[in-house]
Amino acid sequence: MAGESRETLEVALAQMPRWVRTDYVEGTTTPLHIAALRNDTGTLRILLESENVPIDIGDELGLTALCLAASEGHEAAVRLLFQSGAALVKPAPTEDLKEIQALHCCVLMPFSKPSMIELLLKLGADPNSRMAAKYKRSLTVLTGCLAASDRPDIVQTLINGGASLDPFQEPEWNALATAITYNRVKSLRLLLSASTTPWRGPYGINLVQFAAHYAQYGDSVVKLLLEFAAEHPDSPHSAGLELDAVDDSNMSALSYAAKAGNLAAVELLLARGANVDTVLRKGSTALFWAVRGGNPQIVKALLKKGANVHATDEEGSRPLTSALKKKRTKEMDKVALILLEHNASFNGAITVKRLPKALSWAAMSGRLDYLRLLLDRGANVNRYSSNAGCAVLLSASEHGQLGAVRLLLERGADILAVDKNGRSAMSVAMDSGHRDVVNLLATRGADLNSRTENGDTALFWAASNGFLDTGKLLVERGQDVNAVDEEGETALFAAALKGHGGFVNFLLDRGADVNHRNNNASTVIIRMVDCIAQDTRLPTNLGREVGEVAALSQALLDTLGILVSRGANMDVLNEFRYFKIEREGKTEVSRARIADGKCVFSTMSSDEEIEAMGVEWDPLNEVDAA
Repeated sequence: MAGESRETLEVALAQMPRWVRTDYVEGTTTPLHIAALRNDTGTLRILLESENVPIDIGDELGLTALCLAASEGHEAAVRLLFQSGAALVKPAPTEDLKEIQALHCCVLMPFSKPSMIELLLKLGADPNSRMAAKYKRSLTVLTGCLAASDRPDIVQTLINGGASLDPFQEPEWNALATAITYNRVKSLRLLLSASTTPWRGPYGINLVQFAAHYAQYGDSVVKLLLEFAAEHPDSPHSAGLELDAVDDSNMSALSYAAKAGNLAAVELLLARGANVDTVLRKGSTALFWAVRGGNPQIVKALLKKGANVHATDEEGSRPLTSALKKKRTKEMDKVALILLEHNASFNGAITVKRLPKALSWAAMSGRLDYLRLLLDRGANVNRYSSNAGCAVLLSASEHGQLGAVRLLLERGADILAVDKNGRSAMSVAMDSGHRDVVNLLATRGADLNSRTENGDTALFWAASNGFLDTGKLLVERGQDVNAVDEEGETALFAAALKGHGGFVNFLLDRGADVNHRNNNASTVIIRMVDCIAQDTRLPTNLGREVGEVAALSQALLDTLGILVSRGANMDVLNEFRYFKIEREGKTEVSRARIADGKCVFSTMSSDEEIEAMGVEWDPLNEVDAA
């Protein structure tokens, strides 16, 4: 090699990253790869003119310089490498990578240019070559492109270059099916226009049925297919895109969508006129598939369109009894309730094993006729009906079915029964806000110390919600008005902090201590001022409207007046000082005990922030001023 060329080569190598291997070992990044990535044709020429530079050497991923240049869209580098003898196809360097082709690398890149694809095809790349296996399936260049991205421009370029659109050995992996599988809507429209061979999948499934499987895509692909069929009635594909067509297994697009939980597709198909009661495989309708899938929204959509809730399949089952055969879940409970609301009936298919579940669903829906029927048939009123250990009385109480609760108690339901999470009928009724059920349970001997998910007993729950009639009932049943919670607060605190003046008066009439102190030595007066301080900050701090804040503040002030008139000691406020500070557009408040300076209340989130108390402030004066 001439001295001048050697010097030029050394200069070029000196500009390479220090970690680049210059000894051209297979499986490492070499100067040739770097120059190709940079589209540095000058350096490429120098390297290619030097001795012993293997032009098809692969980097760590087995990619050649030509593959890298093609992937980056560097046409000049690709032309130079090809003219210098670079191969478009590199034999498999490893078992994982199979063979490496520049065209394959190019179509997998989301930023690839059609002009680069055209160049590679012009240079002799095979548009129908197979790519490395993906998900145990062999992809062509075209289907590999579709799997990677939705690039109709690249798809069109490949078609123009000779890529085949015909189904191959596995029709669910040809171009049309791959576009559906990966939700390539833009490319799918192009493929439908370009393809002349009607698609038929396994078991005679058509494209709409195939698309309905993919719940994660909603109705996007199904909508496109139906629109295409309407716009192109003479297309070879249109005949296979009929709404109510069934495949060899007697399944329709609507049934596939219902089975897959594809609500959007179900609603679209129904809106386009799909027959909701087409009898399908084994006598099932789409409603059966929605029920078996435990999808309450789809069940509701089908029933809204008139699906027959009393349909019977070949085994004699109805949708409701199909639900009974499935594992009990919250979603399946919802399905059963919807069916019962639409007058579904239990039939002779109910086995002794399924009686507890059926009984629970009847109770949840308030169907007293079925409750009596099932109890008379031998259902155990106290048997657990799910893995959570839920007795039927809890189901009725949680759903506020007063009549069902009354009937179950009359039939011997254990009012003190708890599920595996320790919840009783009383606690679930409180958590669900069913005041009438709480009142009934309280009169029938329920445990009044049952707690809600927040840890409140029945009296605290009633006080916090302002349910005065329930409060009176509970106190008459022996609830202590001065019982304390974990924070040392009484029901008086719970009622006052929500502005329930009537409940406050009731508790005080029954002996509640108006000056009781909680674990932080704060009385209800102090806690109310805390609440006023918090709720009179900038309304946006709490996500409330100005009017809402004003109404709550007024209720708190009115309740504060009741407490003062009933003997609350206002002097306790002198034991504390309030502060406020502006932080990032928000007003934060805190309260410190004068005796030791300890912060006992704050809307700020950390000890560091609390240390910067801000300016002293009187929240009551600010409310008066407003």
